[in-house]
This record gives sequence, C-alpha cells and structure tokens, in this order.
Amino acid sequence: MKAFLRLMGGVCAVGKLSVQALSRTYKIVGTARKRSLMMPACRRQECERLVINTVFFSTNSFSLRPLRIQKSTEKNTCNSRVTGKWGLRRVKGIFWCFFTAKICIKKCWKFRYRYLFSSQNGAYEPIRIGRPLRGLKPYTVYLITLKILFCVCLAHARQSSSPEAAHGVALSTDSIKPLQIGDTIPEALWHMPLQTVKAGRAGSTTVTLNDYRGKLIILDFWATWCTACVAAMPDLHQLQAKFETELKVLSVTYEPSDKARQFLENNKLLKDLNIGSITDDNMLKKYFYHKLIPHCVWIDQKGVVRATTRPDAVNAINVSGIIDNQTVGLKMKRDIDAAKPLFLKGDLLVSNKVRHHSIFIEETYLGLPVGPKIHRNNNGAAVGLALCNIPLLGIYDYLARKLFAGKGILYSSKDRYIAARDTTGLGMVYTISLSADTVADMNRVYKNMLNEVNRYSGWKGMIEKRKRNCYVLRHTAEEPGFLSGTDSLKMNTFFKSKPGDAVRLKGYPIKYLVAGINSFVFGRSDDLLVDATGIKGPVDLTLQLEPGNVERLIAQLKCYNLTLTKEEIETDVFVIRKSDL
Repeated sequence: MKAFLRLMGGVCAVGKLSVQALSRTYKIVGTARKRSLMMPACRRQECERLVINTVFFSTNSFSLRPLRIQKSTEKNTCNSRVTGKWGLRRVKGIFWCFFTAKICIKKCWKFRYRYLFSSQNGAYEPIRIGRPLRGLKPYTVYLITLKILFCVCLAHARQSSSPEAAHGVALSTDSIKPLQIGDTIPEALWHMPLQTVKAGRAGSTTVTLNDYRGKLIILDFWATWCTACVAAMPDLHQLQAKFETELKVLSVTYEPSDKARQFLENNKLLKDLNIGSITDDNMLKKYFYHKLIPHCVWIDQKGVVRATTRPDAVNAINVSGIIDNQTVGLKMKRDIDAAKPLFLKGDLLVSNKVRHHSIFIEETYLGLPVGPKIHRNNNGAAVGLALCNIPLLGIYDYLARKLFAGKGILYSSKDRYIAARDTTGLGMVYTISLSADTVADMNRVYKNMLNEVNRYSGWKGMIEKRKRNCYVLRHTAEEPGFLSGTDSLKMNTFFKSKPGDAVRLKGYPIKYLVAGINSFVFGRSDDLLVDATGIKGPVDLTLQLEPGNVERLIAQLKCYNLTLTKEEIETDVFVIRKSDL
C-alpha cells in the first residue's frame, strides 16, 4: 500500500511538471501566433517553423516530444475554445484542485494523529510507533479515491478540449441555421478548417475563411459534372488575379479530394490555370443553402453575406462596387423547391386549405431548375405542375404534347402551326406553376395551365381541326399478323439506326411507327403520316427506311398488309397565334 501511495505521488509530481511545461508551450505558441497573424502569408510560415523548433527544444527536459503543435495553415487557427486554451485551463484547474485537496487531507490527518488524547493522563501525548497504522486506513482510502478521480477528470478534460470535440459542439450539423443575405458570418465558421487541393500538388492542405478576413470572399460552389460551373472558373480565376489583394475566390465542391484534384489537372480548360478548390464539403453547403449549382456567395470585408448569384454576375464592375461598399444591382439567386407550389410557404399549406394556386413569372428565375416538375402531396400523388425557365414556345409544345397524348397521338413539330409572322415573343422565358387541393387529373391540369398561359402571355395556343394533305396508313387484312405479345421484350431502334439500316419496333403501339416514319422518312419535308389503322395492341415490325424514299417504304409496308395513300383529311393541329387582348 505504501508503495502504491508513493507511485501515485510520483504521478502527481509528473503531472505538475507536465502542466507547467504545457503552460510554457502555450505562452510561446500564443505569442508567436498573435504576431504571425499580423504578418504577410509568406513570412507567417517561416515564423511558424521557428516556433515549432523552439517548442520542441524547450520541452525536451519534460519528455514531451509527442506533443502535436501544427501549423496554422494546416490546422485550425481558431478561437481559444478550439485551439485548446480552455482545455489547458481546465487541466490546470483540475490538477491544482486535487493537489490542494490532497495536501489539506494529509495535513489534517497528520495533525489529527500526531497527538492522541490519553484518558489516563488527561492530556495529549505523542503517538507511539505502530499505533497510526490502524488509523492510516481511512487516510489511504481517501487519497486513493482522490487520485483516481483526478485521473478520470484529467482524461475527460483532455477529450473535451480537443479540436474535434470543440467543432462537434460549435458546428453541429443539426444546429446549423442557413445564413441569409444580410447575416454576419459566425465566429465558428471563420475558424472552421477547410480541406483544399490544388492542381499539380500532391496531398491536401487546410485553410480557414479567417485567413482571408478583410477581403471580399466569393465562394464558388461547383462539381466536376457541372459544365456551367467549369466554364465559369477561368473567368473567376482571371478576376482573382486582377483583384489579388482585395478579392479571394474559393471554389467549393462536395466531391472527394482525389477526384477533384484529378479533374483540375486533366480538364483542358483548367489544367493550365493551377486552380485550387475546397473539397469534401458538408458544412459550407449547409450554411449557404442551395439546390442548384453553379452558386456564388459574396461575403464582404466586414463578414456580411452581401449576395448569392450565378457566376456571370461576378465581373469587375460588380466586384469593384462591393469592395468600395457601393450599392450594386446584383440579380439574386434564391433556390426554392420546384416540387412544391412555388413561392407558397409551407405553414400556409398546413393551416389552410388551398383550393387553387398559380403563378406566372416572366424572365429567368435563377433559383429554379430548367424543365417540368410535377407537384406531389405527402402520399406521392400528383396535385400540380411547374414549368420552370422555359421559352414560351417550349411551354406550348410541352402542353400540346401532353394533350395530344391524351388522344393517343404522338405530337411533333409538324402538328404545330404558328399563325404569325413575328415570332420573337415566343422566345421569352417564363415560369408557370399550378396546383390544386386534391389529387389532380393531370389532363385537366394541362388544360388549365394552357388557359393561364393564354391569358397572361399575349399569345394563344389551342387545338383545332384542319384539313391537310397527308399520307394515310391503313390495314387491309381482317386480322393483323404482326402483333406482339404484351409480355414480350420491347425494342425501338428508329432513332438509333443509320440510313439504310434495318429498324425494329417491338412491343409498342403502332403510333410509335407513325412517329418514327414522320421523323425518319418525312423529316425534311412538309409531308405528314396519319394513322387510320385502328390497331390498338403492340406490334412487331422490321423495316429498312431511307430519308425521303416513300416508294421503298410503301413496298415494305405491303408485306404487313399495310397501305400508304395520300389524301386530304381533317386532323388535329395545335395553332399558336397572337392574342386579341
């Protein structure tokens, strides 16, 4: 027991010397860091190397070689909480509390048992040798318990003061609230370590936003698959070189470092620019929420989020205006979910029964994708539709294609007729959204959306019956012999074959044959093929087609008892004209 107590006393002595060494090390590093932050980046690294050598030299006598002191450019140069300042104070505080408690217990115990009261003499007398052993047992228990608690608390303080634990508290993904325009960057985000790679340089380094504090910072979110992102990076790189002392452009991607570095080294647009990028990002995209890339975030010299834009807004005029703290008319990019009713808050959908909601926006909205998006409720049922950032002619074509499909016809540009000479207005980009309160009949949604477009666009599109000279496809036999089973393998090679190759249509309705002939044979002419066979089931046909060769087509169709004649018949035509209003 005495040997164990001596061992624990030695542990406390070594702990005391270690805390003193840590205090000495922290003072050296803290003083050097304060001075290095005021230096240029080129001199800062030299200063840090000198500090590391000094620290290792000064701690040799305490056997603290394993102490990890990292460069500020490779690890987080964070506030006192993350760098370990508070952790060191906890260790010192815990040690001195237990050390003081040990001394107090020992002194009190010695004072208690140095003189024992003698009932025979009625006074205190010195303790005899051997008598304190019976009274030493409680003292031993107290001291052992005290030192065990000290070791446990010391380990807990070391764990809680590590940078990883500090970041887990300060930057928990569950507690991150996306920053809005006008918000100030939180201090924890300034000092968050960001892994970066650079073309032509092996490995990765770590930087922080704080390294560029006082400059205009532009975060350019990109990915290797985003062609628009890659196309904009050379211009951003040139702008960075022009405003070298006042601007910092940081490319940010969620993709792994190896993939990003390989892409930056091999891409023909970027390989000669020596561009770097932040990789493996899962925090910045939460602070600066977006659904679409490219996405650029402007952070001014005061740490305020000034704007979120596309890369085409990052030009010399706008950058100079932000640097000079002027009002710049930037077109903001605010991403929203196109799968929900546009610009309608979720609490309104919950607390109110929205019977009908529609919106019609002129010009491109930067926070929406391009194309159609069906609105669905919580059960996955369709309740509406959004057509985002599409030219007016494209909107009409989309709605006409859906309405023709409801009649069993595959719509093509030959089914469209524009009754106007000046068609420039059909190139205007619009976004339209329409939602209902119940599960929608999509055919009814298409009709209602067409009415909305006709009402507000200045144009009018509708399906009309018109007589046209067309080729008519008919079947002469009582029962077609080219039907395929419903469970057979589907095949359609109309748009995968070269002129003169055999094309195969199997498992599809005959309207796909009509659409293929209109595109492949009559594609360069005004001729149109119309189906009048009345066949409903899937077919199995093999033909050899050539553009414009109608005679060869007629000869091959005879093998399947199909005839092709030119007649004047009444067909459905989607007519677009300027509105009278």
